[in-house]
Amino acid sequence: HEQENQLTLSGMKHLGRIRTSMTGLDAGCGRGGSSLMIASKTGCRMTGINLSPYQVRTARRMAADRRLSARVKFLQGNMLRFPFPEGGFDFIWACESTEHVPRLEDWFRRSSRLCVKGGRMVVIAWVKDPTRPGARRAARLTDSAYVTQVHEDAEYEPPRDCGWRRVGRVDFTAAAARYWRLRSRSAHATGTERFMTPAFASGAMRYVLYTNERRMLGSWS
Repeated sequence: HEQENQLTLSGMKHLGRIRTSMTGLDAGCGRGGSSLMIASKTGCRMTGINLSPYQVRTARRMAADRRLSARVKFLQGNMLRFPFPEGGFDFIWACESTEHVPRLEDWFRRSSRLCVKGGRMVVIAWVKDPTRPGARRAARLTDSAYVTQVHEDAEYEPPRDCGWRRVGRVDFTAAAARYWRLRSRSAHATGTERFMTPAFASGAMRYVLYTNERRMLGSWS
């Protein structure tokens, strides 16, 4: 839990300066931990969207328990079909959610409509490295267990005409390997540690943070 919190704190630094007047989108928010931490640390407003009704209910309860319901809201929905206005967010956070997107090009094009000029998007993702032995098997086991479609690093480069441009990339694979080794010794291990731990230790799977900035185009792309 502490390592996951530290990941959010590290990732927040790549969003730039977050002011209290800003509103951020947590795309694929899970149970809302990142939204709540970003809002509580910066004073901004956050909106989280997630497919799971159970996770959305849990996130709303956590927001209420922390007295953050006025600044943090959670919606059930598809992160590729946004019920939000164009340019409605100052930044976007997507942690371990783009693995559930079949085509990343769709994600880049649709998410760019939501962010203001100069706004940032941080994506943190499991990434397969096809140059490493066992990458195909690791991705297949991961996809089966987590209902994902793990992408390669090259797929996280935004198309040139989509409205985003890459401004940063940080490889957290070494930290992820330590995390999975710790999980494999935990009483709360789920079983996926048996293949996730060696996959990250070998580099067949990588854990990468990508920072993208919203460019101004002649029209919304």
